[in-house]
Amino acid sequence: MVLSPLGKALLTELGTRATTQSLRLHLADYFEPVLLPRRWRFVDQLPHNERGKLTQVALAALFELDDDESPAT
Repeated sequence: MVLSPLGKALLTELGTRATTQSLRLHLADYFEPVLLPRRWRFVDQLPHNERGKLTQVALAALFELDDDESPAT
């Protein structure tokens, strides 16, 4: 997920766990629990290919990183 500047500030202030819990609570008003993400990645920008497309392979690669390599989980 790419956060807005306010979202980045809250992530820094609250931490990853509190931020993801807050997002889950908000999304729970609109989606069934089974549809909510189990894993979260907060990145500075989404990966795009040379044509400017967002590909499933590039998104999946974000979740293949080890936890110590990732920006945040």
